[in-house]
Amino acid sequence: MKKIKQPDSRLLRRMQQIEKLDAATKRQVIQVIDTFIENAKLKKQA
Repeated sequence: MKKIKQPDSRLLRRMQQIEKLDAATKRQVIQVIDTFIENAKLKKQA
C-alpha cells in the first residue's frame, strides 16, 4: 500500500501566520520562499 505523506504541522502553523500578515509583507515572505525553492532546484540539477 502507498503511504500518504502528512503535512508538516510546523509548516502549516507558519503558513497560517503568513496568511495574517499585511499584503506587502506576505509578498516579501513568498519571494524569499520562492528564492529558496529555486536554489534547491538548481542544486538538485547540478
